[in-house]
Amino acid sequence: MPKISVIVPIYNAEKYLERCVKSLIAQTFHDIEILLIDDGSTDASSILCARLKKEDSRIRILHKPNGGLSSARNAGLLAASGAVIGFVDADDFVEPDMYETLVKNALENNADRSGCGYFDSSRPDEISADGKITVLSDKNSIIAYSACGKHNNVWRSVYSKKAIGKIRFDESLVIAEDWLFNYEVSKNVSVQADTDKRLYHYEAAPDSLMSRLNDKKIIDRISVLEYICGSECGKSLGRKETADIRMRVLMFCAEESLHSGIDREPWFKREVIKKIRGALAAFLGCGASAKRKIKAIIFAFAWPLYSAPARRK
Repeated sequence: MPKISVIVPIYNAEKYLERCVKSLIAQTFHDIEILLIDDGSTDASSILCARLKKEDSRIRILHKPNGGLSSARNAGLLAASGAVIGFVDADDFVEPDMYETLVKNALENNADRSGCGYFDSSRPDEISADGKITVLSDKNSIIAYSACGKHNNVWRSVYSKKAIGKIRFDESLVIAEDWLFNYEVSKNVSVQADTDKRLYHYEAAPDSLMSRLNDKKIIDRISVLEYICGSECGKSLGRKETADIRMRVLMFCAEESLHSGIDREPWFKREVIKKIRGALAAFLGCGASAKRKIKAIIFAFAWPLYSAPARRK
């Protein structure tokens, strides 16, 4: 069995950190390196790290000036000694058999990437699936899986260090850095294995990065979208699938902006609605449902008709 390095970026995470790290210490897979990357925390996180390290020699602590999530993950990648890499956010935790399951699935399928499902704390009624495994070995399918943006959380997968190579997280992005990272790594993945069993617990904290949306975050996501659709994705998937991905993400950005109350700002029409209009012709020619096509037309030319009722809810 290969050694796993699990990278945990930490910034002012004292509320959840002990739960997170103890879930890693309790893993049924024992050959694990737990890399705690203290990204300039100003709370008691560094003290907690030191105490937890005394409980388990597999813990390594790296202290660095605050540089953000991507910077912390990149520092972990540089320090990691394992042949397999995993990521866990400090406010989340994992099931005891998560890494044993993911490594087993990777070895049995000769996979460079092995993923699982997850629980979302904002949806407490979710139950775990039965563990069905989906294996992808066609290069176009693997790239499409990452390109579509639906499965872009790095914490739900393990990766061979070889597949990651010199790829790093883009530190200029405040959102969608997972999506871009997964897409770039997908080019080096020969086989991918995913189980639908939920093994990761995602904490949807109200003060999380995702909850504090602004124009920079929406524009970052769109810039990643345009990069992906303009590179190998467009060449390998074809125009119809690429048009579908582009419109789905743009409409998601519009709805995110609405729910965060930032769709009234001047940049929204320029950066979101204008791009939806530009993508509309290609989208109407793809295989999307009539309902989605009608919704896209409303977004493009009658946004107030959609946004006004939603604001009253």
